[in-house]
Amino acid sequence: MPVLQTVQRPLEEEGLELHLTASVGVAIYPEHGSRRKRMLHAALAMRSVKLSGGAYPRFDLSMAVDIRRQAELLQDLRRPS
Repeated sequence: MPVLQTVQRPLEEEGLELHLTASVGVAIYPEHGSRRKRMLHAALAMRSVKLSGGAYPRFDLSMAVDIRRQAELLQDLRRPS
């Protein structure tokens, strides 16, 4: 049984039905850089899945661009006018 299907099965604990979720981000060596960069890229892919509700996206350079744009926007919003 695939990992995500296993995680999504409800668990029962002390009479309560618990539902778990999992998000996975994928970055591949050597395509997505050094170990440090791959960890960052996998985290960006995982964040993308959490925002979109997908299953397990593979890192794409556009993810890093979107994160940078969001960071610049937040910086601009926090800057006193």
